[in-house]
Amino acid sequence: SSDDYDSGDTEYSDFSIKPGSVHSSDSEGTKRRKRTKRRRWDAKQKAKKIERRALGDMKVKPYSGVRVFRVYEEFCRSFIEYCKLNYIARKRCVYFMRKFLEGDALEFYETAIYPYRDIETVEEALKKIFRACFPLDFIAQMRLRFERFEQRDLSVQKFKAKLDEFARCIGNLTEVQMASRFWFGARIEIRRQLQLDRFSPERDTLDTLAEHAEVVELTLSAERNVLRQDLDYKIREKSESRRRGHSPSRKSKDLRREDRREKRDEHRSERPSPHVRNSGRENSHRTIGAMRFDTSDAAVDELITAVDSMRFGSVRFEEPAESHSDRTLEAARLRARIYDSWLLSSLVGGIPYSFDPVSTLRYERFTLEVSEQRDHWTVRDTLTKQSFDTGTTFDSSESVVEWLESCKLQECRWREGAERMATMEFEERLVWIFARVDAWRSHVFAEALEYEQNRGSAGHAQAVRMGHIPDRFEARVKVRLREKNAAPYRRIKYLSQQRQKAHWRCSEAEARELDENRWRAGDFDRIADMQCLYLRAGVSVPSSLLRPPVEVTDIPDWLRGGWKGP
Repeated sequence: SSDDYDSGDTEYSDFSIKPGSVHSSDSEGTKRRKRTKRRRWDAKQKAKKIERRALGDMKVKPYSGVRVFRVYEEFCRSFIEYCKLNYIARKRCVYFMRKFLEGDALEFYETAIYPYRDIETVEEALKKIFRACFPLDFIAQMRLRFERFEQRDLSVQKFKAKLDEFARCIGNLTEVQMASRFWFGARIEIRRQLQLDRFSPERDTLDTLAEHAEVVELTLSAERNVLRQDLDYKIREKSESRRRGHSPSRKSKDLRREDRREKRDEHRSERPSPHVRNSGRENSHRTIGAMRFDTSDAAVDELITAVDSMRFGSVRFEEPAESHSDRTLEAARLRARIYDSWLLSSLVGGIPYSFDPVSTLRYERFTLEVSEQRDHWTVRDTLTKQSFDTGTTFDSSESVVEWLESCKLQECRWREGAERMATMEFEERLVWIFARVDAWRSHVFAEALEYEQNRGSAGHAQAVRMGHIPDRFEARVKVRLREKNAAPYRRIKYLSQQRQKAHWRCSEAEARELDENRWRAGDFDRIADMQCLYLRAGVSVPSSLLRPPVEVTDIPDWLRGGWKGP
């Protein structure tokens, strides 16, 4: 913590200089005070040597900007401990941080942190490195994983440790949220026993639930061990009887095997599969991906696994049987939760939404509405105010992300007309720009995928499908777009700069380039606001805000009046 670090810094400042020796001219009080300081200094140095000898040569593993929170957390913890053990002054820690960085993290440090190393603190520098190396929606992704995390085959201690790691990453989880996730993520037998013991996630803390869950886990483990011992005893007894010549008759074994085979055949004839059934003649014209799910007798985990393995739009849900009328509402909720969770996670985790505004929350981006026939969903994009009907994508080979990209591309082409662009409001123009960015970004990913497939690199092709372009291809695409003077590339660059300017100060050349990209991107309201700010402050307006680039000719009249042309 910061308090511990401050105390270490104070001790370092007190004992870093060797106390002076005692002189004969000193008074008795001065001699006594110097001897006390000398003894304290010697004891401190001795303890320091013993601690260093016990720890050895402590090394901090360099951080290269990898997007793994555990690696980043280990780097932060080891670097702070390194500074404390070596008595490095707090104001010098940012300077020594350069020694333990490499790759993208070092490049960002050299450009954004090192010039301001005298005024930056360790906490601010580490936060800036985190924002630069991790995606903008990393916390939102971790929050989504936290809400779906379950114990499964983990022990209670490991399950709680995982939840604590999520809490350190997300940062603003309450005690009730942690206890609720532990409660609903624990195994069913543990949760049932906690409920019988009158525990509740709203009333009890995470530590209390974990402590009693460990006791329940030990009890269940002991019961399983007793059953396993009984089974082993029966097996050993049977093997000993066989060695003594008292093996069971072969006729009874054959009868039991034949009985099991008849029951299995009878069960298969009545019901092809307990969870998933082909739709038969009704769906004979559809592909093999179109399946029917009976939610009244299927497990949630098995349904989610089956849905994830199928193409978008190839899902049908059966209504519950009439005999299960009391389970109708429960089955409907189950169906909606499974399909909505899968569809929303696919949409939000898609490629074309990396440049969306940071203020747009991922949980508020899309909403789903089911039709009356319950055969398709309507996806509503709250950012662009557009609706997309999934009924036309049944049994298609494209994924949900590719389908939404094609829908947005059609919308983008419709908005490309000059008259439509001239009559747009400012917010509509921003939406149009984001749509263009999405469309061109999808083209870049398509070309990158084709390039990697032609090279025969399966690993890089899979990386492109997951949303990552190799550095060499990204540089080649950027050069080609610069040669073509493509406006969408400049808009992508402008949007990236808008994100980056919140993390560090821009130099004069970077500010000039950012203003030029503002003109090219059509952010005229922002330009006018900045001109007013300079005029109110009584400072001359920079030329980059007064003179647009040569290729920018479509300037509004209200802004052209205040523009002093060349």
